Amino acid sequence: MFAVRFTALLCLAALLMAPAMAQSAPGAANLAAFHTAKAGAACTACHPDGDPASLVPEAALAAANRQCQACHGDAAQMARLSQPKLADPNINPHSSHLVAVDCTVCHGGHAATSASYCLQCHAFTMPMPRFAGIASR
Repeated sequence: MFAVRFTALLCLAALLMAPAMAQSAPGAANLAAFHTAKAGAACTACHPDGDPASLVPEAALAAANRQCQACHGDAAQMARLSQPKLADPNINPHSSHLVAVDCTVCHGGHAATSASYCLQCHAFTMPMPRFAGIASR
C-alpha cells in the first residue's frame, strides 16, 4: 500500500512540473473555490479534521481523498458517471488499468491547475470538462 501511494506522490510531483498537461478551471481559482461557488462548501466540507497543515502530508492526502469519495463516489462510480460525457468511450480517466489512483493525483484542491495522470504514459488527447481545453502530451 505504501509503495502505491509513494508512487502516486512521485507521479503527482511529475505532473505538477508539466504545465502543458495541466488545465485551469475557468471561473474559479482552483477546485476549492469551484466547490465553494457551486455548492457553498465551507473548508470543513473537505477538511473535517481541521487544517491540513497540522497533519503529515500522507494523512492530509488520505483525508482529502476520503472526502472526495464521500461526495463523488469511488473511482468505479466516477467511471460510470463520466462515461456518457467522454469524447472517446475507450478513454476514461476514472477507470485506470493500473492501480487505484487517488483523486488528488489529478485534482489539486488548492492548486491553480489539475492534471492528467494518464498522459504521463499515453499520448492521446483527452478533453477535461470544466477545464480550459484539452489536456495533451
